[in-house]
Amino acid sequence: MEEKIKELVGNKLEKLKVWIDSVTVEKEDDNTFLRVALDADFIIPLNTVVMATRIINPLLDKADIDLDNYIGVLQNSIEESKYITFDVF
Repeated sequence: MEEKIKELVGNKLEKLKVWIDSVTVEKEDDNTFLRVALDADFIIPLNTVVMATRIINPLLDKADIDLDNYIGVLQNSIEESKYITFDVF
C-alpha cells in the first residue's frame, strides 16, 4: 500500500518541500484508517499539512484505493515518537 500511494503522489508534494515518510492502514473499532505520515527538513506548519491534504485526497479518491470506508489521516512525522495527527474527511 505504501509504495502504491507514494507512486500515486509522485513528485506532487515537491513544491511544499515535504515528502511521504510512511503509510499505514489500521483498523480501530468499525473504521479503517489510512495514515499518511509527512516529513520535511523543517517543522511542518499546519497550512502546509492542509495544502498537502488538498493534493493527496483527490489522488486517493480518483485511484479508488481498496479500503473499507477508510478515513484518511495525515501525520507530521518530525519525531517518530511524536506524531501530530490531522483527521481529513
